[in-house]
Amino acid sequence: MYILNSFNEIAMKNSQYAPNTYHSWGTGMVNFYENYLMTKAMSVFKWEIPENWNMDYLKNGIFTYGGVAVINTIRFGVIPQYFTPSGYDIYYQPNTAIIANPILGSYELKIGEQCEVIKLKRDWLGITDIIHTYAELLAECDKALGINLINTKASFVFGVDNKTEADKMKKMYDNIQKGEPAVFYKTGGNKWEIFNQNLKNTYLVQDLLIAKKTIMQEFNTLVGVPNANTEKRERLLKDEVNANNGETLSLSSEWLEELKKGCEKVKEMFGINVNVEFRKEVNRNGENNTMGDVE
Repeated sequence: MYILNSFNEIAMKNSQYAPNTYHSWGTGMVNFYENYLMTKAMSVFKWEIPENWNMDYLKNGIFTYGGVAVINTIRFGVIPQYFTPSGYDIYYQPNTAIIANPILGSYELKIGEQCEVIKLKRDWLGITDIIHTYAELLAECDKALGINLINTKASFVFGVDNKTEADKMKKMYDNIQKGEPAVFYKTGGNKWEIFNQNLKNTYLVQDLLIAKKTIMQEFNTLVGVPNANTEKRERLLKDEVNANNGETLSLSSEWLEELKKGCEKVKEMFGINVNVEFRKEVNRNGENNTMGDVE
């Protein structure tokens, strides 16, 4: 697991899949969705940890960096710490945890002998790649929504010959906007040219909202947040809902197994109670994951 530490490294990484002429990563809108989606992903699991552990630190280490190393310290007791995996065993799995903390100092501890690891995935990585991908998609939807809403306001464009005629048009438009039932003007002179935009043909807000909802449901399915992930209909077949339930739990169940393995190893080494389960709202049988009536 390698953490990007500089702008140049981040730019080099992103340039491999994002065109260098256009990108949305690093913007405030993407950052908003990254925080929001990460919170949603973390909410799938419920933790039981010792009182001296910090829950935010634990979740951030697991979901962002891929895991935490649990170590025994003289000053703070048994605590989790961010770490960098190193070395390899007979199965090419990391066997050393490198820890650097400004208060504790730096350590290289053998995993399974001097420390244990609670990790999220078998590749020892977090889910920042998933978060970033869907955050960009949702941010693009929001930008498109904003642009489309602005464009729907430009319904009429008038062409006039001089400033006097333009002032007349402004006054007429103001009167119309104030709600006057009829507006009169003197005929004669040059005719006004008018461009009338068909707003119905350019109004895409509803389609963009549907696209945004679809992207969010796809993310929910990927990380294990209950959803039907089907178009809302009056009646849904039970098999359709159950099929999505299986897909929703496929990845999160794998994560839960990895987390539980780490918790058991921590219990065995240090004798402390650390446990993780699905939240009760994440129903394995999918009975709460429905949308509309099920037949």
